[in-house]
Formats: sequence, structure tokens, C-alpha cells
Amino acid sequence: MDIQLINEHLLSDLHQGAKKNKRKRMNFDLRNSSDDTSQRMLNALEVGTHVPIHRHLKTSETVVCMKGCLDWVFYEELPNMIEGGPIHDGENAIDETAFKEVSRFRVCPREGQFGIQVPLGVWHSIEVYEPSTILETKDGPYQQMKENEKCICKNKMTEKKTIHLCLAHTTDTGEEMKFINRAFDERWVAPLGPNVDGFEEDLKHFIAEHGDNPTLKEKEVVALASGTAAVHLGLIALGVGPGDEVLAQSFTFCASMNPICYLGATPIIIDSEADTWNMDPALLEEAIKDRIAKTGRKPKAIVTVYLYGMPAKLAEIMEIARKYDIPVLEDAAEAFGSEYKGQMVGTFSDYGVLSFNGNKMITTSGGGALICPDKEAKERVKWYAMQAREAYPYYQHESIGYNYRMSNICAGIGRGQMTLARTHIAHHRRIAELYEEAFRDVKGITYHKEMTGLMESNYWLSTVLLDDDLRIKNEEQAYQKPIETAVGGAAGVVHKGGPLHTDCEPNTNVEALRLALQAEQIESRPLWKPMHKQPVYHNAPAYVNGVSEHIFRRGLCLPSGPMVSEADIRRIVDAVKASIV
Repeated sequence: MDIQLINEHLLSDLHQGAKKNKRKRMNFDLRNSSDDTSQRMLNALEVGTHVPIHRHLKTSETVVCMKGCLDWVFYEELPNMIEGGPIHDGENAIDETAFKEVSRFRVCPREGQFGIQVPLGVWHSIEVYEPSTILETKDGPYQQMKENEKCICKNKMTEKKTIHLCLAHTTDTGEEMKFINRAFDERWVAPLGPNVDGFEEDLKHFIAEHGDNPTLKEKEVVALASGTAAVHLGLIALGVGPGDEVLAQSFTFCASMNPICYLGATPIIIDSEADTWNMDPALLEEAIKDRIAKTGRKPKAIVTVYLYGMPAKLAEIMEIARKYDIPVLEDAAEAFGSEYKGQMVGTFSDYGVLSFNGNKMITTSGGGALICPDKEAKERVKWYAMQAREAYPYYQHESIGYNYRMSNICAGIGRGQMTLARTHIAHHRRIAELYEEAFRDVKGITYHKEMTGLMESNYWLSTVLLDDDLRIKNEEQAYQKPIETAVGGAAGVVHKGGPLHTDCEPNTNVEALRLALQAEQIESRPLWKPMHKQPVYHNAPAYVNGVSEHIFRRGLCLPSGPMVSEADIRRIVDAVKASIV
């Protein structure tokens, strides 16, 4: 086969496949071609397209190029591939000796990955992948490296990598799989088992290490199916029921408030203060006094939230709660590892909520936990989480229970993730430092930071506020098209339809910046819309001061997860600056 026989239509297909598909495979029989022909064919393809000519061998998602690679191939499991076997090419097992015959490969590290360059060969296929970085020697691409020759990494990417808002990161050493495999080996795949028990113990010790309060050692943890389940069971533990009123923060995700309605209670919505964006203590006390005056009884509970990982003004809130003898449920779903005066949030009251959703500080894929004051409270919560069965040899139920227990498989992921917990928190805080420094001198953009000396946020998500008069390119295009899928990496289904505008929405400069970042393959999303502005809660009593609405209209969440690198931060900041008029 000669390069001239590859027609323009086929080359076009190759280019489009590289751009649009993560794996677009097209085979050519090159058994009769010379190395020179192979070289010219590669050169004919679009620069930056990853096109090895090779017999493709796969183990999991790993690809190894053998007997004919004219390029570098990157993958993450080189040590395992060298030591492991058998190796398959999709049809036939490759003899380990044959693998070792690739004796002249050289290993070159690149950003935690590895590359192999193998000798030029005589066949087999072209496999087109998404564009990637190509390594070059000083003599140019596709050249055999000489002994002790240094390689140069040159970026020729034709498509940008997507920077996700906050994506779960698993351990490089596969700790999660060790616990998952153990669960399968021991036949524990039900919503209970050794991983669940171990995960709860891991969390218990983690909590006890964050503060000097002796009551922390008495805390117990129940692993549950979600953070929402934890809110629900926490309210039940506090005795909330039909007809009760529960004081809840307006500026939050709906999962903080919806369980109040599950129980037939009424949410009493409290606005935020401007420092932490969390519940305003002054409004909280005002609402308590007003509800007592209007109903003749005090609210049943208070639900505090730590927005985007930022601790609230807990000293004032807890003092008010004690003054009126109202129990507090701390929603620390976004604040795992955040501290207030050296103590982990979620532990200042009897019950605290944690979330391990796929985008949280640590993940169990989906899951949550409820921090309880003692073993007795833990056993009561577990009982509710496992359908509230009475002590009979048959199924007797005298209370409504729920199927809220975490699975042993998900708990195995959590146990592996706990080995990364402190690393993830440190990484998020480092990302926050970089954003704060980068935006310090950018007129019209304010980075939201913690109250130094009082608290340490985990900075689950980093957030910025845009001045009303900050002009962003293409603002006229904001809100011109309906949204068909969830934005900013959010999973799930959205209900299509309805008008393009609502009575409370981010300013056009915020939406224009979100669209500009989206065009650069950078995820971002607006802040949570205050609950008192959500149609579903339009009848709920609300005590507002305008703070959460003002922040919502001006705010944007930026990528902050463990997969976001310092280089990514530079790219994000550059994209934001380039969008400003």
C-alpha cells in the first residue's frame, strides 16, 4: 500500500474521528509497506493527532504499541504491563517472551505517565485516538532515540482538555479496589458488612482527631445511602414531625430543606450574612421570636449549612440555640474536614450530616453519613435506616422505617478514599490560595475567602463574585438559548421547557462568563439559588435581608476538585481575564 492510495475522503474521516471520538479505530493492512511509506502516511495526517502503527494490545484501558510504533504512546500502568501477563490483543494471547522481544523500548516520564518508543516494524493497523501530546526528540518526531538522548515534550494538542468543576479522584495505589475486592471475596455485597463497619470507624477516628473537645471521642457515625438520607434521619432523631416548624438556611442546595417536607413539617427560611454566606445569627433570633409570637411555640429544630465548605458563625448560632433550647442539625455535606476554632464542623451539635457524593471531598460513588452523639443514638438511627424492624422472629413494624443503609461495596470505596482525605483537603486549600492570589488585582472580581483565624474552610468549591458593572464579552448572548442538560458537571435529568428567564437569576455578565468558560472546555456554574426564591417554597415563611439574592446574582463556582492542577488554574484565570471587556 502506498500513501497515494489513501484517498482524501479517508483522510478526512481520520481527522474527524480524532476530533470527535475518544476511540475511532480504522485499520489498514501495512504488511507490504516500507517504513518510509509508514512515515509518510503519518506525516500526511493532521499534526497533533495520535496515530501509532502497531499491533494493539490491551489490558483494562491500557494500550501498548508493539512492532511498528512510529510515535510515543502514553499510558499509566507501565510497571504492571512489564511485570504482568498474559497480554491479549483482543483475539489471541501474546506470549510473554514475545512481549519481552520489544527490547529496545525506552521509558520517559511525563506528568505522572509513561511513554514507550518501540522499534519500527512492518504492520498492522492505524488506530486513531483523541488528540494528545506528542513527544519529539531533538531530531524531530518519530525518530529512534539514541542512547542517553534527552526527550523534549512539545504540546501540539488540537483540542483542549476539559477542566471539570469537581470530579472524584481515586487513589493511585488502588486502595478502593482492595476493599471492594475483599467485599466480593467475602460475599459481602449487601447494605451492611465489614467495609461499612470499617468506614464508620475510619470516620469516627477522623472526627476525633479534629479538635480537643472530649465529646468528640464519644461521637459515633452511621454510614448511609446519601447526605439527603442523613438530613432526613437527623431530623427524625431530633423529633421533627407533622406540623412542626424547622428553621433552615435559604442559601443552600435543596437537599438541606426537602427532608423537612418529607416529615410534614414546615421550613422557616433564614437568609445569610455577607461574611460566610451562611445563616445570619441576627435573623435567626428574630425569626425564633416571631414564630413564638405567632404560633405560641418555638421551632422544633435549626438546620445550619456550611456553604461550599465555609463554616458558619457557629459561636453565635449555637449560643442562640442554647438560649431558646432548640436542637441543631449541622448540614456539613459540603464541609467534610472544614474547621471552626480548630474543631471539625458537623460535631458542634448532637447530629451532623456528611455527603460522599461523586463530587465531594471524598466519595463513595453515592453516599452520606450522620454523626451521632453516642452509641445509643447511633443504634436508633441504624434501626430507622434498615426499615425499623421490631425484635420478633418475623417482620414486625411499629414505626415507619427507610432503606437508607450504605452498601458494603460503596463503603469499600470510602475506606480507600479515607487514605486521601487530608491530601484532598490540602489540595482544595492550595487551589483556593492560587485563585485568591490570581484575582487579587483583577478589578471587578472578588474571591470569597474564609475569616482568617476563626475558621479553616475545605474550599470544596472556590467561588467568585462579579461586580454589577463588570463587562464580559458577548453578554448579549446570555440567556438566549434554553438549557437542555444540567450545567457545571451536575449529573441527572433536568425538566425541559419553561421561559428563558425567572424572577431571580444570575446577572448577564455571570452567565456570559459561564458560557465563555464553557467554550474553553472549562466547567463552572452559578451559586445555589436561595430557597426563598424557589417556586416550590414560595409559601414558606421567610426572614430575608437581601444578602443571598445579591450574592446569587453575582456569583460563580470555579473548578476546584482534586483533578484540577496548578496549570489548570492558570488556564482558568487566563480564560476569565480574556473574557473581560
